Amino acid sequence: MIKTSLPFYLASKSPRRRNLLKLLGIAFSSFSVELDEELIDGEHPVECVTRLAQEKMAKAKLEVNDGIIITADTLVVLGKEVIGKPADENEAMRYLKMLSGKTHIVYTGFSVFNSITKKEITDYEKTEVEFRNLDDLEIKNYVDGGSPMDKA
Repeated sequence: MIKTSLPFYLASKSPRRRNLLKLLGIAFSSFSVELDEELIDGEHPVECVTRLAQEKMAKAKLEVNDGIIITADTLVVLGKEVIGKPADENEAMRYLKMLSGKTHIVYTGFSVFNSITKKEITDYEKTEVEFRNLDDLEIKNYVDGGSPMDKA
């Protein structure tokens, strides 16, 4: 377990982000911040994910007096189409069919803030992800398990 003199806070409801910090051995508390994650027309995905991470951080700072806060936002891009969190199971199935057998790009923007030094860092990571071909039954079983419903 990684120990610091300051507590860590993850301002996210993402189970994957919580699991990542646990895997890294970081002790942390988590809470979520409500934010309208609207895309701005013509905004590049990098600008969008870093903007949203910063907007989440602005809200998270209101909740934490001392500690290190982490926020993040993720977008999936296939060609010129941005794929967000599916609204329902039908949309999740449609997205997975679109991604099947193709390579897409995942952009994750993040902000880290130290409440003592008042230093904030915002950056992003770009990852290419290649899906193998998925058949309709695999997609249905995956969606029925609820896994894609809370993530881009």
